[in-house]
Amino acid sequence: MAFLNMVRQALSSRGYPNAISILGEWNACSARIGGNNPSQADLDRRNMLWNMDGAAFTASALIYLNTYSDVRYAFRYRGDIHSGDHGYGLVDTHGDIKKPGYAFRAYSYLFPQQNTVFRREMYMLATTGNTTSGRAIMATTDQGRTVINILISFWEGDGPTFTVQTGNVPQGWQQPKYEHYLLDKTHDFELMDSGSFDNADGEHDFVRNGDGQEKSEVHLIRLYDASQFPFSLQVAPAPLMP
Repeated sequence: MAFLNMVRQALSSRGYPNAISILGEWNACSARIGGNNPSQADLDRRNMLWNMDGAAFTASALIYLNTYSDVRYAFRYRGDIHSGDHGYGLVDTHGDIKKPGYAFRAYSYLFPQQNTVFRREMYMLATTGNTTSGRAIMATTDQGRTVINILISFWEGDGPTFTVQTGNVPQGWQQPKYEHYLLDKTHDFELMDSGSFDNADGEHDFVRNGDGQEKSEVHLIRLYDASQFPFSLQVAPAPLMP
């Protein structure tokens, strides 16, 4: 992030303060790191192109780009298969999504859509607990505050026991509900828990009790009013044949 901010400072100092900042290509590492004689550390880094450490790195990077930079567009290199299972792509040679691909799915849950065309505007909420060493947190809500989405990424084992305290939950919600999704070594961003909660005080605490083994994980906690979310649109009637 420091490098991206240096780019912004360089643009501004040279008379381009309003230039849009674009990150053309990014990934967890180079597939050729270490060359023809890679060390074990090099191989571990290469593995981030497909494993859970790479997924948590991806989710954290997306959060950091929003939180600490003014990058408008960031293009992951790349989204297809590309160079086999350990290549840059988000899909393996069998057509299955790699772990970093599921990190993009987790990130997309911060911006729920009504359909493939219409997207409600989502707004970032203030959060605490971010670090620049791997624990990243980002939260969003819609203008009507019918849903609150909280994405948490633990890269290289900065967790996983934690508590998320959410305040100012709208007390007008008629059917307060929560959902917890998990991406780790054995879960591909799956719904782990859901249910109703008492919103009388406008607060909700989510407690995650880990298994004592430090490892990379990505969590999505969603609070919402089931009477208003998921968003829905009435389908326009089909035109009558003349």
